[in-house]
Amino acid sequence: MSENKKEIKVHNISNTRLFQLIDGEEKMVGNTKDVMKSWDILSKGNNYHTIGIIGCQSSGKSTILNLLFGTNFPVMDETQGLNQTTQGIWMGKSASSDTLVLDVEGTDSSERGEDHIKFERKSSLFCLAIAEILIVNLWETDIGRYDAANYGLLKTVFEVNLELFTTEQSRTLICFLVRDFTGTVEFPLLKKKILDNINLIWDQIQKPEQFKDSRIEQFFDLQFFNLVHKILQPKKFSKGVKQIKDFFLDKNNTFYLFKPEYHRQIPSDGLPDYLQNIWDTILTNKALDIPTQKEMLSLFRCDEIKNECFKKFETLLLERIVEPLQKDKILPELGQLMNKLFNEIIDEYKIPANRYVQEVSQQKQEELEEKINEELFKQFTYQMKNVSKKLFKKFQRKFEKEFKDNEISLEFAKKINQLKMVIYEEFENTSNNSLLPNSSWSIEQFTLELENLVDNYIHEQKNHALKRIKKKLYDDYVNRITPELDNLLGFIENQIQFKVKGLFTSMTKYTIFEFEKYLKGMEATEEQMNDTINQFYEKAKQVVIDKFKENARFIGIHMKERFDEKFKYGENHTPRDFTIVSDLPQLFETATNEGINLLNLLKSIYLPKSLLNPEGRNNNLDLDDEEEVIETDENELEKEAEQDEEHVIIDDKEYEIQIKLYKKDIEMSYREAMSIQQSNKTSMKIPNFFWLLLLFFGRNDAIKIIRNPILFILLALLGVGGFFLHKFNLHLMLIRFIGPRTWNSIKAFMLGGKSSSSQAIVVPNTINKNKQDEKKDK
Repeated sequence: MSENKKEIKVHNISNTRLFQLIDGEEKMVGNTKDVMKSWDILSKGNNYHTIGIIGCQSSGKSTILNLLFGTNFPVMDETQGLNQTTQGIWMGKSASSDTLVLDVEGTDSSERGEDHIKFERKSSLFCLAIAEILIVNLWETDIGRYDAANYGLLKTVFEVNLELFTTEQSRTLICFLVRDFTGTVEFPLLKKKILDNINLIWDQIQKPEQFKDSRIEQFFDLQFFNLVHKILQPKKFSKGVKQIKDFFLDKNNTFYLFKPEYHRQIPSDGLPDYLQNIWDTILTNKALDIPTQKEMLSLFRCDEIKNECFKKFETLLLERIVEPLQKDKILPELGQLMNKLFNEIIDEYKIPANRYVQEVSQQKQEELEEKINEELFKQFTYQMKNVSKKLFKKFQRKFEKEFKDNEISLEFAKKINQLKMVIYEEFENTSNNSLLPNSSWSIEQFTLELENLVDNYIHEQKNHALKRIKKKLYDDYVNRITPELDNLLGFIENQIQFKVKGLFTSMTKYTIFEFEKYLKGMEATEEQMNDTINQFYEKAKQVVIDKFKENARFIGIHMKERFDEKFKYGENHTPRDFTIVSDLPQLFETATNEGINLLNLLKSIYLPKSLLNPEGRNNNLDLDDEEEVIETDENELEKEAEQDEEHVIIDDKEYEIQIKLYKKDIEMSYREAMSIQQSNKTSMKIPNFFWLLLLFFGRNDAIKIIRNPILFILLALLGVGGFFLHKFNLHLMLIRFIGPRTWNSIKAFMLGGKSSSSQAIVVPNTINKNKQDEKKDK
């Protein structure tokens, strides 16, 4: 070694001092105490921190330390190609805190040659012994590799750490920093992979007897970070560096990493001597020179063979299986295709891999089989989705063909079950032929998915069919019951609601019988049948109620017809001669009561819940027992109507309105009748002697008329016409035509203009009297 190399190498770059702690010849160089004194570290007591980094050569260790801590470790000149930049171990001080930073020579360097393993392990162990936090810098692509990921190095470090520092109670935080993270594999999966390998290493190391059953968590805490590519994603890279930097330097950060339990508790003024003693201890450990080269070589080579075989597998998989499936094709013998490809790749792996350590070879083979199985299962899943899609469409076509034109079938469920059986059988055959032999795969999940698709479609079609059945049977019910209701309501009488009860029961019973036939054919549950029938009952009841309401809207017309029938017409429905009616007010009162009685009857009608109650139906009756259905215990229903009123046809308010309208309507009829009687009385008051005087003074004129044939014939015709008018009471029509006003005018003229107010017509207060009587009855 030259004299220059033995001298301390100190660089003053931007006021940040660096020096080489251990050179490339494994010697501690320079006066460490003087350097630390210049950094004002010796006076800090325990108020300082230490951190180190290990990793492959040219992996960016120095660069990340400079970015995190503001140091200025030399970095590789990329224009000169990949080469060794850091030799030995360098130390620097953070620009913004009292943190000592160790930059360790990269592992697996060609410059150090075959001796690199010896120095790498010593330097890493030294770094681990001093630093509170150890950063393991590795590329994402190196995860799973033995050397590149420093797994072999960590194994030795863990073993020697337990042997040399058994009395050390402080813990160490190991931070795994994954560089050039792409996100192709989710970071939690990468983290799990690293953690699994670390635990495996820990389980395999030689431990002192007192730590035989210990776990790595008793001595180390583990953290995991990632950074994207520095050049390809500079902004995201800078953001990630800033976040990690805060974890190391910001004491107020929730995730601040320098915790008290990690500190080595070495006073700063004794730190230079401590460093020297630690390095001397490591140099005298002869066990570090006995690596398990064969095992490491086996791990490296079997891993390479595994990766090469998997790449070939991906190519063949794409060609033989993936491309056909992506074209929505179904491979009938997919299971055999996958099994052939699986065996082909595994056999290709075994030939070279079996030359290495059996345990390592077997472990890598299992990893390869697991990866192949994962990819094959993806294609199996894709095939099952294609099969489900195809068979479901096939089921739809068969269903539409079977039930074309929305046919309503009494064997709906039976036909559907037959269609399902054909589809499920075809699905099971295709699925079983798609399974990889000797795998733990199952078709249960995909069977359930197809069944759900089919069941949902059937449920939807059942609902459509049920709607059509409901409409068909309801329309049939309406067409049958409407004319019967019209006949019953054409003449309203007492107890009409009980006749409606019999009609309603007989009509709905037949419809329910039809409903039950169709619903049983659809394999409907008892609950579904009850719900459907109850819904029909509600609509069926409403038809009856609406008919009553509709009839009530024309009650005024019916009342007037009843009044006219009694007031204006006599026996044999002939027009009444009001000139011979002796007691017109009594006749008017009687006729008025006819209309009011009709209104009172309609007002007294109730449709109680029990009258049209679905729970009251008797499903055990035969359809032919109509007479038995119509018979009703009237007393019982009257009692129910009093206790359980639901639908009132005419309420009190409507009743008062109809009375007023009716009163106005019939008042004119009464006035006309009175006018006819008064006019008739006036014309009949000519004295008898008037006719004698008329005959005496008109005798000459009578003789002239008799002698004149034309006048005689005209007078005879008038006489005969008057006789027949009087004989058949047609003179009343003539009187109505002339009108009472004409007769009153003549009378007034004859009486010399005297007022006839004394002859005013008075309408009997029959309606008010009837209302008073009704209140007394109540």
